[in-house]
Amino acid sequence: MENQNTIDQKPDKKSTLRVVVHSFFVVPFIIAIFGLMIFLVVRIMTSEPNTAQDYLEDVKIGGSTKRWQGAFELSKILSNPKLVPTDDRFVSEMISIFEYASNDRDIRVRQYLAMAMGATKDSRYVPPLLASLDSPETEMIMASIHALGNIGDNGAVQPIINMLDHGEAKVRLQAVISLGK
Repeated sequence: MENQNTIDQKPDKKSTLRVVVHSFFVVPFIIAIFGLMIFLVVRIMTSEPNTAQDYLEDVKIGGSTKRWQGAFELSKILSNPKLVPTDDRFVSEMISIFEYASNDRDIRVRQYLAMAMGATKDSRYVPPLLASLDSPETEMIMASIHALGNIGDNGAVQPIINMLDHGEAKVRLQAVISLGK
């Protein structure tokens, strides 16, 4: 009879442990996973990817941090030929913002805009990029030379050749690379 009592007590302990584990760990975990799945589905269904025009607006009217990040994202998105806007309004707005950014304290805004212009391979951006070769910042000159090399316009060859005599080795290297393109 004593053996029977010990056998009966063991299943009760296992049963109680199972209830505790299920109540406090398994069920809340399943609820959390289900809630996360609902959140992700709603997020995916309601999100809209930003366009090049959206990023250009960020550069135009954003705060100091938003401006360079918008210019960076713009340079990334314009590297895809399918996403490059070709309308004259976008081009003129981009040139205008690029020229206005020469007064910006953060040089990265202008550098990333130059790279975005180069990514489009549109020769309408060559004149402002050539004008930026007179910049006192070495990084800006390098970004402009890189952009001009990506565009591949013949009108930029002689100004890039002139950069081979620049005092900075980085600028000369970028000029050689761009001329190779």
